[in-house]
Amino acid sequence: MGSKSERDALVLHSGEHEYVVRRSGENPFQASSLSHLAGHRVDAQGEVDRQYFFVNEWSVLDD
Repeated sequence: MGSKSERDALVLHSGEHEYVVRRSGENPFQASSLSHLAGHRVDAQGEVDRQYFFVNEWSVLDD
């Protein structure tokens, strides 16, 4: 049983840091429009704010 704030989230692993990936303006408690990126290598541009990475642009990289 998890806490009421527990939720699935897309996480960016970057060196020593992990960031929850979001689009600016999206509700953090609803499914992300970026969830299709899970499990893929991506090139992403955006801004870091504490534990969040707000994505502006992205592209999926070929493996």
